[in-house]
Amino acid sequence: MADAVTSQKLIDTVHRTSYKFTNISDGDGESDVKKVDLSELNFAIKTVTLSAAPATNFCVGEILTFDAAGSAIYATVQDYRSGGTTINIIGATSGTDQTITATGAPGADKTISGSISGASTITTHSSTAIAGVTYNVTLEKLQWHTTSGAGATAGMEVTIEWDGSSTEALIARITGTGTIDFARHYAAVPINATGDTSDVLGDVQFTTVGHASGESYLIMMDFKKRSGFDRPVFGRNVELGYESMQGGMSII
Repeated sequence: MADAVTSQKLIDTVHRTSYKFTNISDGDGESDVKKVDLSELNFAIKTVTLSAAPATNFCVGEILTFDAAGSAIYATVQDYRSGGTTINIIGATSGTDQTITATGAPGADKTISGSISGASTITTHSSTAIAGVTYNVTLEKLQWHTTSGAGATAGMEVTIEWDGSSTEALIARITGTGTIDFARHYAAVPINATGDTSDVLGDVQFTTVGHASGESYLIMMDFKKRSGFDRPVFGRNVELGYESMQGGMSII
């Protein structure tokens, strides 16, 4: 058995993301459970390293298909410089659907085909195919409600932390019912953990304390995306040999 937990993403735009989390405990509890992975949010930029500069420039806004012969990964060109050996990408739903999603990892030695630039002469790099950029968010608002189980005198506590590969940082330890509108009444809470090995810096994790069977929590968190998330830089297309909006994307 395990606690019955849910994580629901309510909003995920280029500038903001909001989540609803619930737990009905069976007494097991949670320990350092990742609830928000910044690298998996919509509009999260990742950098793909290429095996060489392509013969034909990629078009900003076009959909790239990596390794169509295998398990295809789709992405949108967020930025590219003429003759470059790296591409910045954000997610795409499919080879024909430009709706932004979280970005998959193409992997090494994968073929590349663009919806506008066509089949490329190069592949992803053999050893350094993809890397996340530095993602920065702030916590704008936190709401919570915890309940006690049968026979319990108090509800569980929940420790909420920023993750970091060197040090983690406490955001709050909550119990009962409450709301903190950091951005309105104080200041938005920045990431103050340290260490970004494996792109973990700024991810959010929960640990329950004093959990008993039947106890529960409801937690709402609202974040502002500060950097590492963006739309395609369409203005770059002119220097790449395309019309500015040739990528043809309509992204909110």
